[in-house]
Amino acid sequence: MRSRSLQVDSAEGWGINPDPDFVRHLGLDPRRLEEFGSWATTLPCSSEAPDAFQGCVVIKNGWIVGEWYSSKDGAERPHPMWSNTKTVAALLLSVLATRGNRSVPSLDSQLYDQRWSADGLPLSASHKADIRFWHVFAHLSGLMPNEQPGFLETFESDQHFESYLYGRGHYAAVSGGLFFSPGNDSLPLRARYSCLGFHHLCPIFSALSGYSPSAALQEFVLRPLGIRSAVAVPAAKGAGGRYSWNAASGLWLTARDFARILNAFLRRGGPDDYLAASESWIDGYLNVIRRYCVGLEARRVLGDRAREVVFSRGAGMTWGWAFPSIDLIVVRVGSTPTGLWHLVETSFIRGMSSLCQ
Repeated sequence: MRSRSLQVDSAEGWGINPDPDFVRHLGLDPRRLEEFGSWATTLPCSSEAPDAFQGCVVIKNGWIVGEWYSSKDGAERPHPMWSNTKTVAALLLSVLATRGNRSVPSLDSQLYDQRWSADGLPLSASHKADIRFWHVFAHLSGLMPNEQPGFLETFESDQHFESYLYGRGHYAAVSGGLFFSPGNDSLPLRARYSCLGFHHLCPIFSALSGYSPSAALQEFVLRPLGIRSAVAVPAAKGAGGRYSWNAASGLWLTARDFARILNAFLRRGGPDDYLAASESWIDGYLNVIRRYCVGLEARRVLGDRAREVVFSRGAGMTWGWAFPSIDLIVVRVGSTPTGLWHLVETSFIRGMSSLCQ
């Protein structure tokens, strides 16, 4: 464990105290905590990410009681959030949904409503009219799954991204179509998992906020939460484009700042309401992902706590979990090969669950 004296993280107000007696006082087992954190930061790293590092932070009752990194500068280094960026996109929508003097969507609103799809895009074509916001978060939109041929993660320009986003030209048969009926949950998560619906949130963020997607993220989420480490990788090559954040990936944060995102969900906006989020949006979003995105093994191991869990998962086994009833946040950042996902996830959940006992 990274040795520290008692101190306060001023950006969030978390105290830092890994002393075993204090940890025990908060209801955690110090030995299990040390074993868990050490294990979580010594997992295999992908050979495709030679500069990658691993980190783990455990926060109990507002105190950082454990912090481990495989790199000496790990606490200060932003790490790719991968698909955890989607969780941040949901948080941004929960804030924009509180803004007055304009129509704002609910989770059950049509995604392609001209009140927030301001351009009257082909996204609002009749065959997509049934797609709701909650379908995007549950990966039930029917939009092109990532496993389909033609899925793209990088783009040559803003124009290239827009053609892909709106299904124009030769993308009409790829990103322009539906692959299953919205709301059909008969497919496994992997087969329906789609970044495209999150890309479609970009023009909606702009319509609701009057800002570019990345500027809206900074103004309404990152700044209020005191997050200073964030780096947004542009959707298209070259800095300064309209889509300097694509809402599906491309965000980098430190492990602590990742924990701040989880904390905002845990506290429905945060202590003293420093983030003006819609509690109904947050509660609705969490209920959707608990129902459609929590795996069977997690349900089995966590038992009743699976009904309250706040969680976020991304590639490299960069994960965040929080439990409101016991005020516990656990985050891990890393670049562990995807092929080990299920094996490691089971061990991770079991180790994390042992901290809760």
